[in-house]
Amino acid sequence: MWAELGQFLLFVVVPILFFLYLLHFLYYPTVWRTDRTKPFPRTSTRPAPEQPPLYVRIRSYIATRILSSLLLTCLFMNVFCLIHLRKVAWWYVPYALWCTCLAERFGRPLGCPSQWVRTLSIWKYVGEYFPFTLLKENPTTKFPTDKNYLFGFHPHGVFGFSCSGQFAGRSLRPENDIGAILPGLDFRITTLELNMRTPFFRHILQLMGFMSCSKHNIVNVLQSEPKGKAVVLLVGGAREACLAEEGKNDLVLKKRRGFFEVALKTGASLVPMYSLGENDLYTVVKTPLSKELSERTMQIFGFSCPIFFGRGVLQLFLPLRVPTFTMIGDPIQCQRIENPTEQDIAKLRETYCKALQRVFQKVKAAYRPKREFQDLRFVE
Repeated sequence: MWAELGQFLLFVVVPILFFLYLLHFLYYPTVWRTDRTKPFPRTSTRPAPEQPPLYVRIRSYIATRILSSLLLTCLFMNVFCLIHLRKVAWWYVPYALWCTCLAERFGRPLGCPSQWVRTLSIWKYVGEYFPFTLLKENPTTKFPTDKNYLFGFHPHGVFGFSCSGQFAGRSLRPENDIGAILPGLDFRITTLELNMRTPFFRHILQLMGFMSCSKHNIVNVLQSEPKGKAVVLLVGGAREACLAEEGKNDLVLKKRRGFFEVALKTGASLVPMYSLGENDLYTVVKTPLSKELSERTMQIFGFSCPIFFGRGVLQLFLPLRVPTFTMIGDPIQCQRIENPTEQDIAKLRETYCKALQRVFQKVKAAYRPKREFQDLRFVE
């Protein structure tokens, strides 16, 4: 019975749903229009680049849908295994226990990135969807591979989608390929420890170069040999995700201490980054109920759960197609201090904030098409 049901879902239901999504995409391409006044008549000022050829639209749409649905797909796989636990218990129970309880301690907590996965063509197509644009503050600035770097990515946004899209994979376009812009660096992207404890999802993230955002893991990477390691951290975290709003640039940095302490303890160079457009990829619902929900989930689980939507309810986590410009600032050299004082941390934080302000002004001037953005604010 279950075999017939699985075949029916795979060969009948899935193709029909895919065909319906494709028809919706082709005949109601709201996010591909250059005139965004009709879909968002009152509040939105999101621009869209010129409409690309049809084949580019189709492949970039499919690639971005796949990438944005990875978490949901893995959750469905876990639910499916729990429903059929009697049949899969012999392998699923040990595997789930390993992922949730033991893997971060005894496995490979620093990840095992696959160059094959990170160079798949899907990353190029995802980059075409928005599109992504990656810039350096000073094109002549070098990032020697005999040092380690701690990249601070701002803002967090709802998911930090542009961070994943630009640092987890290689776009294969030299002007936007992090491997071509910063050659020789071995990147690791940090994420919630809960993500790294989720069965199936953990191993997909590791292949893409993700690791847990615990201080212990970050210090281990930055102190490991050989040099040339680069850790990308979304500094604002869950608190900043609650502040994501179209056109605004509010950051949580005043109370951040561990980020600067790790840089001083390891002697890694701090690199400020700003991604203009990240806060526009999803529309966050701002109501007292949504704010209360975000606060509660952050207190209980350590991550926020804002009420948001992208292209629509049926589109799940698919983000809006908004140009995203990310600028990489010049590295800030940090002298290694075994036990940094509060004064050392405060001084480095002040230097970093000034550098981040400079990066923001430059990426704001480079953003195309031109639009109005709120000035950068450090609210917490």
